[in-house]
Amino acid sequence: MFRNQKGFTLVELLVVLALSGIVTAAIYKSFTGQQQVYIAQDQVAAMQQDVRASLEVMVKEIRMAGYDPQGTADASITAATSSSIQFTVDQNGNGVLISPGPPADNDPNEDITYSLKPESDPDGDGVATVFPSELRRASWGAPQPLAEEVEVLNFVYLDENDAVIPTPIAAAADLERIRSVQICMVLRADKADKNFRNTSTYSNLQGTVLLNSPNDGYRRRLLTTTVKCRNVGI
Repeated sequence: MFRNQKGFTLVELLVVLALSGIVTAAIYKSFTGQQQVYIAQDQVAAMQQDVRASLEVMVKEIRMAGYDPQGTADASITAATSSSIQFTVDQNGNGVLISPGPPADNDPNEDITYSLKPESDPDGDGVATVFPSELRRASWGAPQPLAEEVEVLNFVYLDENDAVIPTPIAAAADLERIRSVQICMVLRADKADKNFRNTSTYSNLQGTVLLNSPNDGYRRRLLTTTVKCRNVGI
């Protein structure tokens, strides 16, 4: 009686196992692919969120460069290169950048510099070569980290006719010509994606190439903006 009952043959079992393996492999490949995409998007989103907040701070402060309500503090843009900017602002409106004391002291947040961390950008060209990189804000020379993974920091200065003023700007008369500042930043993810190859070229608003086809696995984003300096040339 048992010999007459039908069941699965060995060939049928092998076929089922093979098909199950193919389906499982396809599901696993799809899952890992979706996971890699999610991780990459999450890294880029976090990177952009952090740096956009930092860019807003930078734009707000550069817009106030030269703020001098009493006309006695001599606030102005004091140094301007393609990779950094330094300016003074009479934040508290007391007419001086040094508090009268006694004892005399620097008024806080009235002398500001933006640049990359020197250890990240040893040649000072605004392109980081040592990572992790860092955008810094310094007040009276005391640097504080503002954003991480900023690979490129670039400034372009325009006069009242929107003509570019060549950098570095050393002469006081040329610093006084600045009416607008173009900011360009290239952000780099902190981890490489083995399934991605970055061959993009990154340029500022003037079309100058800042980073040419890095040809690596790091995802990057370009942020640019133009700041009108309201308090210079008054």
